[in-house]
Amino acid sequence: EKLEVHIDGPFGAPASSIFRAEHAVLIATGIGVTPFSSILQSIMSRYYDTKRECPNCTYKWSD
Repeated sequence: EKLEVHIDGPFGAPASSIFRAEHAVLIATGIGVTPFSSILQSIMSRYYDTKRECPNCTYKWSD
């Protein structure tokens, strides 16, 4: 089975199209990590607002 992958950025609003994706992998380094907290909060808020089951989120952190 083929897996379609789109790689985009960095430009415009960070990950503004992420909410249309069925699956997403977010990769950031340095100061680029900062917007991810907002993106993850938005994802969680959308799921809570629609009373749907929370998505499975995994993160890796490295110094």
